[in-house]
Amino acid sequence: MITKVYEDIYMIEVVLPNNPLKALNSYVIKGNDKSLIIDTGFNREECIDALFNGLEELNIDIKDTELFITHLHADHSGMASIFKEAGVKIYAGEIDGRLINEMTGIDYWERFEEFKILFDLERDKVTFSEHPGYKYCLKEPVEFTYMKEGKGIQVGTYFLK
Repeated sequence: MITKVYEDIYMIEVVLPNNPLKALNSYVIKGNDKSLIIDTGFNREECIDALFNGLEELNIDIKDTELFITHLHADHSGMASIFKEAGVKIYAGEIDGRLINEMTGIDYWERFEEFKILFDLERDKVTFSEHPGYKYCLKEPVEFTYMKEGKGIQVGTYFLK
């Protein structure tokens, strides 16, 4: 489902199946030469279909976009590899970008077991292999353009800082 939020700003609801969050709101700012997509949804078929059906409805080709990942969770960054493969510039904060790339390795997720007590996951019998953050995250690192304080992104008539 697409909702016009403001002039040239749209929200695409990306369904998150079997997740208590139900959906992620991905935002699209349409520009003349490029459009900016903000967050993606999980790297799974239903999310991919929802996002790309929305882009198609907005008449936006992935090659004419840039992607901004707000933070490291897989429901926000999961499809970044699809954009990477299309040659799209991908923005993130430096700490989140590094952690997203770290999450592509098994060492990161094996540490998840160490944190079970700290995050009270023992009681729910959660394992990293069943955690959506692991199942639907990136599987290989991507090159991020890191956002720096004082810098921004110009998209159409909007400047994000």
